[in-house]
Amino acid sequence: MKIFFINKTFDLGSTGKIVKKLFSECEKNGFDAYAAYSEGPKSKGKLFKISNKFEIKVNSFFDHLFGNFGFNSIFSTNKLIRKIKKNKPEIVHLHNIHSHDFDLKKLFKFLAKAKIKVIWTFHDCWAMTGQCPYFDMVNCDKWKV
Repeated sequence: MKIFFINKTFDLGSTGKIVKKLFSECEKNGFDAYAAYSEGPKSKGKLFKISNKFEIKVNSFFDHLFGNFGFNSIFSTNKLIRKIKKNKPEIVHLHNIHSHDFDLKKLFKFLAKAKIKVIWTFHDCWAMTGQCPYFDMVNCDKWKV
């Protein structure tokens, strides 16, 4: 089985270390694992660094300028989609994807059209609030209707 992990980081911070461990365990147990990320080691083998610091800064600028956080990273998302198409995973396992590295609309449209099974591990509340990873810590209720 082919599993493709997507996270902001690889082997950095809590989620990056979690993804590295999952990747390693999959490989050790006979699964065909791949990982895409923006921060971490250089691309090598089945590890794909999909953006660089310059792209992240440009995307961050546009995210803040237009207020559409997570929808401006066209180049890194296209690169990610090419890697997914090339490796044809049966499962895409999402982790922290709320950063300046992904065009979420484009990514989700692709995953839906490709009919790839998706597992999304929530490490915080961002996916439910749209902007606030830890809304309770900062008393944010802007996400409520």
